[in-house]
Amino acid sequence: GTFVFTQGWVVLMPFILLGAWRVRGGFVAPMLLFALGIHAAMTLVFAFPGWRGGLLHGAVALLPWWAACATVGLDAAVDWVAKRRRRWNARTAKRVFAVGVVLLALLLTGIITNSLSRADPAPPALYAQLQPLLPSGSRVLINDPSALYYYTGLGGAVLPNESPETLLSLAQQFGITHLVLEDVQTLNGQMFSASAPALLQPLLDQPPSFLVALPAPSADVRIYRFTVGD
Repeated sequence: GTFVFTQGWVVLMPFILLGAWRVRGGFVAPMLLFALGIHAAMTLVFAFPGWRGGLLHGAVALLPWWAACATVGLDAAVDWVAKRRRRWNARTAKRVFAVGVVLLALLLTGIITNSLSRADPAPPALYAQLQPLLPSGSRVLINDPSALYYYTGLGGAVLPNESPETLLSLAQQFGITHLVLEDVQTLNGQMFSASAPALLQPLLDQPPSFLVALPAPSADVRIYRFTVGD
């Protein structure tokens, strides 16, 4: 899906494949090996990171190559049709299709830009609720620290997939002051966080002594303060 829709814009995908086949070998070979390797790795080996954006961002390096391959493939396709349709002028057809591709790029850019500009700029409810509860300058361990920083200006780090006891060393090393767990639920009488790593789950039932629970904005959120340096 990423190759067809994101990298190939659907309509360019056949021309990319045709062009890549025609220019295979030589200095282009490493690019083709990288393309096959990253798609295979992010699909079969690192499926979860690939689905979460690893393939999308990793394949960005291929876009200039795909653009060149699409040009070669488009020219080859036009030449192939021109040989079988006498009324076709290959030079004119190439110009028309090239302009069409540019217009398609402008159209897609306009649609995406317009959709982004109309997006609701309001922060998600969690970050709006956290901002008045966490002191200015707090550094937070949370599932998505980049989103927290974007919406609140508070820095921090991502939740580690380690036992709760390791959090103390992280707090001391990186100056972490608070811990936030989201999507807290109860199943069979036991609490768990749907967005926290598995090794951190015991923290909800038995928080370490260096964590002090603070009032939370909702029942599915837990906020803790580190007592490091207190």
